[in-house]
Amino acid sequence: MKIKTIQAVNAYNVIKDLKVSNLNEDDIISLWNNIKLLRPVSDEYTKSVEEAKKSLQNDEYNTMVQRVRVAQDRENKVKEGTYTMTEDDLKDTKEINDYFAEFNKKGNEYFKTLEDAEIDIDIKMISDKELIKVIKGNDNVFDTLLKLDFMIEQSV
Repeated sequence: MKIKTIQAVNAYNVIKDLKVSNLNEDDIISLWNNIKLLRPVSDEYTKSVEEAKKSLQNDEYNTMVQRVRVAQDRENKVKEGTYTMTEDDLKDTKEINDYFAEFNKKGNEYFKTLEDAEIDIDIKMISDKELIKVIKGNDNVFDTLLKLDFMIEQSV
């Protein structure tokens, strides 16, 4: 079955926390097998996200963070009435905002690429009736079902 990486990550994060005492043994084994298949995908995704964040936080980033702190101090002084913004201050604020807008755009594009990457995985299907029991027993919401939708076998 082909699924997006983010589907695998989300499903793994849901499954690993489920209490399965209400499930039949076959579906417990299926979930256990799915966890074993999904964990490496989730671990690799998490590792890639962390590495990307670190690589984006270079010297220029650190300099811009310092500029943000200075700009925030300046804005606090303006609010207190002890400082008046100059043209240079406004220019500095615009440069900071432009930098972080571009920074966030690049990061979001990269993360979207990671999330949308398709993987081929041999998921074991879980009976919808059995999964409903687990969802009820775990006080989960429909969002949980949506994250597991690709592995639910519909009964008739």
